[in-house]
Amino acid sequence: MHIRSGITAAVLGTLAPGAGHLYLGQARRFMLPALTFLIVLLALGVAGQLSRVHGATIFICMALFLLLFSIADSLVLGLRQGRNTARWYARWYVLLGWLVVSWLYGYVLTHYRESLLGYSMFRMTASTMSPTILPGDLMLVDTRSLNPSTTDIVIFEIPERSVQVAGRVISTSIPNAYTVAMDSNPDLPLQISTTHLRGKVTAVLWSPTRRQFGASVE
Repeated sequence: MHIRSGITAAVLGTLAPGAGHLYLGQARRFMLPALTFLIVLLALGVAGQLSRVHGATIFICMALFLLLFSIADSLVLGLRQGRNTARWYARWYVLLGWLVVSWLYGYVLTHYRESLLGYSMFRMTASTMSPTILPGDLMLVDTRSLNPSTTDIVIFEIPERSVQVAGRVISTSIPNAYTVAMDSNPDLPLQISTTHLRGKVTAVLWSPTRRQFGASVE
């Protein structure tokens, strides 16, 4: 049993999915689930489904599976077979490059998912939309839906304070602007420019207060 190889591979697989398989010289074993994940992710993004509960659920489940597969499979392979250093990609500089690429991928996915994949997530920090949305609720946002209707809940930016907030559209009669208000104080409406609109809230993905997953918003 190759304990050192198994543990090292599992640690690398935790830091960056696939790194453990590269270390062991077993990259092909990781390629199929990795390519499947990327294809499904792109398909969901193109179809605009990542901003929906079912699409986000598929994405989260597949990402968790890929991470767990990277850790568990590389651990088992390392313990049983050890490391095949004959593979060119098992070199330390290839592993380092893979770690950098994986972290860059995570950065791009986090910071540019609105434009690339058409979705975002927004965590409510205040009680301004109570009781519809509670503090701590994690919302799914469709960043391609930039033409909301009355009663839709949207995320918009307040440029003077450089913050994003949630509000409900109460009027669309003003050209190039929307009138929004907070559910907790509907008598104080705000007018926002269409350029400051960031997207439409489609669902509460997770509510820690209600302990509810995938609740619709109305």
